[in-house]
Amino acid sequence: MTDEIKASKEETLAELKRKIKELEKEVSVKDEKIEKMEKREEGYLVWTPNPVYDGTTAGVTFTDGMAFIRKDRTFPGCGNGTADYYAKYLKDDFGYEYQFFTKNDMDELNKRMSDRTRERKEVEARVGTQADMLEKLIQAKTF
Repeated sequence: MTDEIKASKEETLAELKRKIKELEKEVSVKDEKIEKMEKREEGYLVWTPNPVYDGTTAGVTFTDGMAFIRKDRTFPGCGNGTADYYAKYLKDDFGYEYQFFTKNDMDELNKRMSDRTRERKEVEARVGTQADMLEKLIQAKTF
């Protein structure tokens, strides 16, 4: 076997080993996502009136104006500390809405979250358009 062929085979083997490691890493990442979803089997989707709200309210982090509170999460110092109590607290004190989802409701939960993300994009587009119009109006009036 020539040195050229041997080197080519070694390069091919090294490339295959690298690809195997990449695939193993991808599998690991996907396994982690599945594990997180399984842990999230029941809980409350809480949403704000504002679909562009990204922030924290009373210790709960919201993205696109939504947060998912696992049923088993506890909130020490707030009523009885259960997720149920806390979801009601967010509704009563902040005007947020909520709905309980089970593992069987994951399709509906995912749809609700996708709809909310789309709603955020629509609001951002409208606000952007209105801001652009206002800026043009201001420029027209100042010149």
